[in-house]
Amino acid sequence: MSQICIWCRREWEAVNLTGAPITGNTCLACREKLFREQEPIGLRDFLDRLDAPVLVMDGAANVVGYNDQAAQFLGKPGSELKGRYGDVVECAYAQLAGGCGNTVHCQACAIRHSVTGAALTGDPHPRVPAYQDIHCANGRREAWFLISTEKVGACVLLRIEPRAERDPFAGGGEAIPV
Repeated sequence: MSQICIWCRREWEAVNLTGAPITGNTCLACREKLFREQEPIGLRDFLDRLDAPVLVMDGAANVVGYNDQAAQFLGKPGSELKGRYGDVVECAYAQLAGGCGNTVHCQACAIRHSVTGAALTGDPHPRVPAYQDIHCANGRREAWFLISTEKVGACVLLRIEPRAERDPFAGGGEAIPV
């Protein structure tokens, strides 16, 4: 059975990988790169091996870990990356009464749905189109992403890929990458 690797996005032939540290969504080449047989490494060292911005989330969409690429991508020091997802990315709606996850806008948030869905079911969500209304000094702007989520233990890895183009089905406005 053929599938797409969640990290390198190449097609590969899936095999039975029982006991693998991440679900079978990682091709053998990426698995070898990420999980070299050597002494155990810390979570931050592992995350920094990944070739994309990655946040580690709990099931309620709180950021509990990150890699250096995520800090650079979000333009924040690591000390500011832990907390509610919307607060971390400056979601305009996280500033409203109730905060991140508790506004009418949160009901349609692809990022929140992908993280909580992966946490609840264990099913990965590869390359989901998503956008965020970002609060910035000049007001609001739209940021467009492709996100992938994958459950690992009690946490969910959230990979963020920027994209400049808007979702053709969303309509209206100009897309600006983060």
